[in-house]
Amino acid sequence: MCRVMSSIDNFKVLQTGRDYVVVNASGGYENHSHFESYKGAVTCIDLIKRRKVPKSSYLIKAAMRLTTDSDYRRDLERIGEKRLQKQRYINIGCKGR
Repeated sequence: MCRVMSSIDNFKVLQTGRDYVVVNASGGYENHSHFESYKGAVTCIDLIKRRKVPKSSYLIKAAMRLTTDSDYRRDLERIGEKRLQKQRYINIGCKGR
């Protein structure tokens, strides 16, 4: 079972037994995302409403899933792609121990 915690514009925040789910009511099934805390869910909704790009890689992916705005999604993909690339560290002093 889940219960509706709040409704913000087109978004609904649902509390399940183990996490919080944000659903975009104007989108389809694919427009939902899971969060560990209520504050994280509301923060993501606020960033989407203001069309800001989150710093967290998890919030970037969640915003991409939740939004129905194609221009904002394109911005998230373009900027988020740069942030999501991991730097690979190679210790040159260590030669294959």
